[in-house]
Amino acid sequence: MESSAFYALLTQRSELKAAKMFGWDGLKLGASYVAFIKHGRVAIKLPPEAYDEAAARDGARPFDPGENGRAMKGRLEVPAALDAALWMPLAEAGIAWVA
Repeated sequence: MESSAFYALLTQRSELKAAKMFGWDGLKLGASYVAFIKHGRVAIKLPPEAYDEAAARDGARPFDPGENGRAMKGRLEVPAALDAALWMPLAEAGIAWVA
């Protein structure tokens, strides 16, 4: 599955609202962004206990929206080609953590 299809799965969650930040399309829960997408790149917010394990996965990297070496704390960019069965539970954990 491509990351854009993964993001499309997240948009089906009725409690998430679309908004823009840093020129990226985002999904918010209340005042907190839980996911971003731009040019097929997707970033998700993760609870602290899940971040390190997720960051060790192939293709994952800290989310640096400005590409200036300043990553956003607690957010991880997922690989362009991903296994939704692996990443969706982490996205769900991030949504639950923000809630």
